[in-house]
Amino acid sequence: MPDLSTGPNNVAIVDTTIALPRSLGPDVIAEGVAPTPSNVICWPARGASPTRGYLFANPLPTDLLEAFLRPVAP
Repeated sequence: MPDLSTGPNNVAIVDTTIALPRSLGPDVIAEGVAPTPSNVICWPARGASPTRGYLFANPLPTDLLEAFLRPVAP
């Protein structure tokens, strides 16, 4: 997914990408969010929440994922 802070058409592309599934009813999850600070704020603000991708972590095997999530798990 593009960095919303670059390119004049990125916001329009993202808004259109979010609008189609939203009009059909399901929740919208942004997959493959680029790891930039502007995307942390912009994607959820535009209606795609939650987000997934390298913004948060590289793919991990199960044991490392569990260790990664343990500090924030309730």
